[in-house]
Amino acid sequence: MKAAINRLVLTICCLFLLQIGLSQQPITPYDHLPGLIISHKPAFKETYPEWGKLLYQYPVNYHGFLIEFEEYITDNPHEKSPLIRYAKDWIRTVSEFVEDDGSIKLPDLDLYYGNLHESQLQSVTRVNKNSNSNWTFLGPKETYWLNESGSPTAPGSCPWQVNVYSFDVAASNTDILYCGTETGFVNKTTDKGLSWTLCAPSYFFGGGVTAVAIHPSNEDIVYVTAGSQVHKTTDGGDSWIPLLDESGLFYTNRLRINPSNPDHLIAASSSGVFVSQNAGGTWTRSLTLPTYDVEFKQDNYNMVYVLSKENNNFMAYTSGDGGSTFITQLNFPNTISDQSGGLLATTEDNAGLMLAIMLSADNTPYLYKGELIGVSWHWSLLATGQTSNFPMNNGQGYFDLVLEMSPLDEDLIFVGTTTLFKSDNGGQQFHA
Repeated sequence: MKAAINRLVLTICCLFLLQIGLSQQPITPYDHLPGLIISHKPAFKETYPEWGKLLYQYPVNYHGFLIEFEEYITDNPHEKSPLIRYAKDWIRTVSEFVEDDGSIKLPDLDLYYGNLHESQLQSVTRVNKNSNSNWTFLGPKETYWLNESGSPTAPGSCPWQVNVYSFDVAASNTDILYCGTETGFVNKTTDKGLSWTLCAPSYFFGGGVTAVAIHPSNEDIVYVTAGSQVHKTTDGGDSWIPLLDESGLFYTNRLRINPSNPDHLIAASSSGVFVSQNAGGTWTRSLTLPTYDVEFKQDNYNMVYVLSKENNNFMAYTSGDGGSTFITQLNFPNTISDQSGGLLATTEDNAGLMLAIMLSADNTPYLYKGELIGVSWHWSLLATGQTSNFPMNNGQGYFDLVLEMSPLDEDLIFVGTTTLFKSDNGGQQFHA
C-alpha cells in the first residue's frame, strides 16, 4: 500500500512538472553542483523509470525522487547501470541543499567557486609559511557505513571512499605515481605503489580528481583536474596552485601533455577542447562540443585526436596543429548513439593504429579499430559487446570506463567497465 501511494505521489509530481512546461533537459542546474561530473550522466531514454526521468527535469522534489529510487533499488539490489551510478552521486551531492518540504535550494555557484579559488590561494600561502611544521596526516584514510541497524556485525567500508578516478606514472622515474580519488584528494607513491602518501591535505581540490598528468622529464611537476579547475604542483605535490581564473573554469575529463613540448597541454572537457601553450598559464577553447578523450599521434605530436559527441552521436575530430583547430574524421562511424561515453587509445608500437570504445544503446559497447592509410583514418568494427568474443556491457558507464593498448605490443588490449577484459590477439577475442 505504501509503495503504491509513493508511486502515485511521484506520478502526480511528474505530471505537474509537464503541465508547467518542463521537459527533459540533458543537463539541469543540479548537474553543475560541485561533486557531480557531467560526463558521468548517461543520455536520456524514454524507457527510464520515473525516478530516472526526474534526473532530466528541473525543479525536482528530492523526497519524491528518493522514495521511488530506494524502492527500485530494493527490488533490484544487484543492478548496476550508468543511471543508477549517477543517481547515487546525485543523491549524495544534492542532499546538502534539501529543504524540509523536499525542494532543493541551489547555492550561488559563482560565489562558491570564488570562495573555493580564494581558499586554494590561501592554502598555498599557508604551506609556504608552515613548511617546517611537524604535523603529519593520520587519517581517517578510509570511512565506513553507519551502523544504523544496530547489527552486531561491523558495517563495511563506504565504497566511494576508495575509488580511484585517475593516475599517471612518471616517465622520468617509473617508481613514482600520482593518483586522484573520487573524494577529491591526490596521493603519491615513490615505490611503485607499495606505499602511498596524501599530497597537501590542507588544499581543497573541489571535487573528484578526473585527470592526472605528470611532466615527461620532471616528476615534481604535475597537473590534476578537479572541481572545474586545473591544479599544478612544482614541488612534487607538497603545494598546489589553481591555474584557471574564475571566469574561465571548465571540467576536464582527460588531460594530456605533449611529450616533446611539456608547455603544450590539451584538455578534453564536457564543454569542449582547451589548449594551453604556456604550461597552463592561459587556455584557449578550440572545439565547443562535449569531449570525452584526447590522444596525441605517437610519432607526431602536432597530430591530435579527440572523441566528442554531436546530436547525441559519437564524433571523432583530428587536428594537425597541436589542437588549435580541428576537422571531422570523415570515415569515423558517426551514426553510433552515445549512451554513456567513450574513449580512444593509441600505442607507440604502431602510430597508425587507434581504438575507440563507445558505450551505446541497449547496454551495448562497440569497439572500433582505426588504421591510418595515407593521410586518412579508416575505421572498422572490431568487437560488439555482450557477445561470446566480447562479453563487456556498459556497466556503470563513463564512471569506470577504461581502454588501453600496450605501448610495446599493439595486440595487447585492455578494456572494461565493471569488469576488465583483456585481449592478446588484437581484439579478436577477449577474456575477463
